[in-house]
Amino acid sequence: MNFMNKKIMILGAIVIFLALLSIFSNIDLFYSDTINNNNKNVNYDFENGSETKEFEEIIDPKSSSLSQYTTLTTYSVNPVDSVAISSDGNYIAVGSNPSGKVYLFNKTSTKSIWEYTISGDGVRSIAISDNGSYIVAGTEFGDIYLFNKTSNITTWKYSGPGCIYRVSMSSDGFYFATSNLNNRVYMFNRTSKVPMWTYDTGSDVYSVAISADGKYLAAGTQSTGTYLFNTTNIDNPFIRNFNSGPTIMSVAISSDGSYIITAVMSGSVRLFHKSSSSYLWAHGGSDCWSVDISADGNYMVAARMGGQTCLYDRSGLIWSNDIIGNGWRATISEDGNYIAIGTITLNKVYYYHRAISEPYWNCSMSGEVRGVDLSADGKYLAAGSQGGMYRLFSSVNPKNFTLSTDADALDIDGSFNLNWTESNGADNYTIYESDAYITDLGAGVTKLATDIVDLGYKVSNKLTGDYYYLIRSYNETGTCFTNCIHIKVLLPPGSFNLNTDADPIDTDGSFDLTWSTSTDADNYSVYVSNTTISQIDEDCIEIVSGLVAQYSYSISGLGSGDYYYAVVAFNLVGNETSNCVLVKVKIPPQPFSIDTDADDPDIDGSFNITWSESIGADNYSVYISSSFITEIDNDCTELQNGIEILNYTVKGLTSGYHYFVVVAFNETGNATSDNCITVHVQIPPGPFNLGSDAGNPDYTGKFNLTWSKSNGAANYSVYTCNSTIYSTVQPYIILLQEGITILNYSISTWTGIHYYIVVAYNDTGFTLSNCISVDVRIPPNPLQLTSTADPIDKDGSFLLSWNNSLGADNYSVFISNSFITQIDGSCTEEASDLEVLTFPINDKESGNYYYVIVAYNLYGNEISNCINIIVERIPLPFTMSSEADDPDYSGAFYLNWTESLYARNYSIYHYNSTITEINDTITMIAEGLTNLSYWISGLESGNHYFIAVAYSMYDNVTSNCIEITVIIKKDVYSLPPASGGGDDGGGGGEDEAIPFGHFYLLFALFSVIMLLIIMRRRLFLKKK
Repeated sequence: MNFMNKKIMILGAIVIFLALLSIFSNIDLFYSDTINNNNKNVNYDFENGSETKEFEEIIDPKSSSLSQYTTLTTYSVNPVDSVAISSDGNYIAVGSNPSGKVYLFNKTSTKSIWEYTISGDGVRSIAISDNGSYIVAGTEFGDIYLFNKTSNITTWKYSGPGCIYRVSMSSDGFYFATSNLNNRVYMFNRTSKVPMWTYDTGSDVYSVAISADGKYLAAGTQSTGTYLFNTTNIDNPFIRNFNSGPTIMSVAISSDGSYIITAVMSGSVRLFHKSSSSYLWAHGGSDCWSVDISADGNYMVAARMGGQTCLYDRSGLIWSNDIIGNGWRATISEDGNYIAIGTITLNKVYYYHRAISEPYWNCSMSGEVRGVDLSADGKYLAAGSQGGMYRLFSSVNPKNFTLSTDADALDIDGSFNLNWTESNGADNYTIYESDAYITDLGAGVTKLATDIVDLGYKVSNKLTGDYYYLIRSYNETGTCFTNCIHIKVLLPPGSFNLNTDADPIDTDGSFDLTWSTSTDADNYSVYVSNTTISQIDEDCIEIVSGLVAQYSYSISGLGSGDYYYAVVAFNLVGNETSNCVLVKVKIPPQPFSIDTDADDPDIDGSFNITWSESIGADNYSVYISSSFITEIDNDCTELQNGIEILNYTVKGLTSGYHYFVVVAFNETGNATSDNCITVHVQIPPGPFNLGSDAGNPDYTGKFNLTWSKSNGAANYSVYTCNSTIYSTVQPYIILLQEGITILNYSISTWTGIHYYIVVAYNDTGFTLSNCISVDVRIPPNPLQLTSTADPIDKDGSFLLSWNNSLGADNYSVFISNSFITQIDGSCTEEASDLEVLTFPINDKESGNYYYVIVAYNLYGNEISNCINIIVERIPLPFTMSSEADDPDYSGAFYLNWTESLYARNYSIYHYNSTITEINDTITMIAEGLTNLSYWISGLESGNHYFIAVAYSMYDNVTSNCIEITVIIKKDVYSLPPASGGGDDGGGGGEDEAIPFGHFYLLFALFSVIMLLIIMRRRLFLKKK
């Protein structure tokens, strides 16, 4: 290694060391979002909390009477835009906008556990896990922060586009999702800041709601509806889009993901089940900005901008209540019993029990109420406002309790028990009864019993009707209400009598049945039998049912016989049978008419003759004739007699005109049908079957259709279509050939599923064969590859072109350094899935290249011809120079030149004048050189001209011409370099001059003489 190489290596090592030092000084080895305020790390005492910060109102709603609440704590805070409370109410997360602060509080302290400041951004949305361990916050500018309750240091931060309008978290805090104003839903789990998946909805996403286990996610958008996702199906989470209307401002989902409720800005609230895109119900009204749903999906609440609070169940609206102020946020407890509404006008919070439409209480806040959230049991309420005044309420009222009953779904005796669980803290109970769902204690609600201290009450002797019950518990500070239950009492029908206006012997078979009213009956059915009816059994025939508020029924058209009638009264819980009445009927056959379902003309000789009933007839006979029938005589033939039904099937008639009548008989006489019908029979070709010899699938597209003979057919036509053929006039059907008299037809077609039928024709009609399909799968057709490259391509850029391979879906380009006969490991794929017929090759180095194109479709591939392209790049310009002096006194020096890119070797030319071209007068002094210098020596005095020529295999390029003036001094000699010159340069020679040559010779001669003298002197002295 020479000295210069050593210097370069030492310098490189110093540069690398400095670069590494710079890099490591800027790397944060552990990802974190540590807060730095005034260049100091912020430390928090998590046990005692930090200084008092702005906070939200925490309310125990059960603590108050209907009109009052108890204030425990008041805070002075900055504006709050979002709040979230843990299921047990112990932890509250608060987001401040625009100040950009995140707070975590414990309900027991007025001081925050910790706070986090986001510089230059506002917290728009916040969510907390059930146990308060995890908090996620979304900002105006699209950042998402994940926290653990133990520290204000972020677990991780994700930065994305668009305002984070809403965040929603699973119960355990493992999964959460965000709605962004950039048309996307983002799904995360807490282990990574990289989204599990994102989904483009095509419009801004205003709201998201995730199921308790994190499996299902609902998202409401500005203009593309509501989406439902399976969050665990990362590759394809989309399930369906609900028909929810435009501008979905809020969505909520039940714990198991089964029910989804949406709030539409235009006012519609809609409930969906996850199994269908259609809504279960929709409820209109003023603009709706917020909805929530109970854990089991049984109850839903909506806050409307028109000032209404609406409570729903799975069947629709339960009650609606007008409040003061535009509803901005709605929340409901997990059991659906408690509701809170925050308003942005008059700045109030309203609190309800779902049994009563009137609020328990309302609380005025200082500023718009932007966030409300209830604990799972509804005991604690967090409410945040823009004015920053927040309160905490504690429980002193009777506690929540539940009403139930032992009544059946339909109570059939009017006696049952009401039972309720204990309301902790209650002194006594009052029972309320009404004939409608109890939403308030106004008109229509009756106190059934008061001052009850037991947990049950017996109700007796109720008549049929709907009864609604509600229990109210009392103590000295307030009250609490149960759920409202519904009991439907329905007593069985009462007894009644049946009568008739028929004569003792009825001769026309028409009369009326009438009966008295059966109390509590919903409807009546009439039964007939041929024996006395003592009970309704298999011998009875129901002739009419479901008669409502109708106490008579007309009977007509009866034939002779004895008829026994009874009427049965029904309701949902029982029935009552009337007395039985007998009607005796004796009448001759009555006029009737006949008809047929035969076509005109009839094409198979088989059809039905039907007739209306001849009142009184016992049976019928059918007659046929070759001429119109005016009476039954010898020209008529009886086809069938003793028929007791009202139709007869005619079979096997030949072509021609046929005439029919029917005669009705009973023991008292007969009656001929009022009309004689004519049937014209023309039989078309008979049925036949179509088949083919095509493969399954067929890889040639060439096959034969063959079919069996159709009796009576004169000729055949062949049709094809791209779908099953059921008619010769259906869309896209194509006639391939008509007038065929043989039983086969040859097909030549292309890839696809082709359907075929054959139609047989004669003078009277046509018959279609069965429809068959042939699946043709033809690989791509051969193709020819060409190029724009010259026989010897000099720039390495050319265009590959090929003809369209019929049937090909796409193409691939393969390259090799040897002739390609098949695609194997020796080939390299340069391009794939091409749908065009050209491919540009650019800037190839010199070499020998072989190309093929492969055409592909679903059924195979086809390789083109292989073409060979030889690339020999033209040497690029270069420059020649020398190390000679000006003038040069030695006639020996180096010629040097820069590298000519793509050159294989160089030649040096010499002449006595400027060289403008290489010809026979120019002297080549060296050739085949591969380095970039050449040693010149032995030149005589004069002007010398040199050029270098760079050669590739098929072309060359010339350097500049340089001029060197040589003046030789006789006592000047020149030696070539110690190394003998360049790798290919000539060394010195016998003609090379030695500078100061005569001086060196004299000095050498002098030295020899002096040496001889010294030696001689030493010999002399020695002898002496």
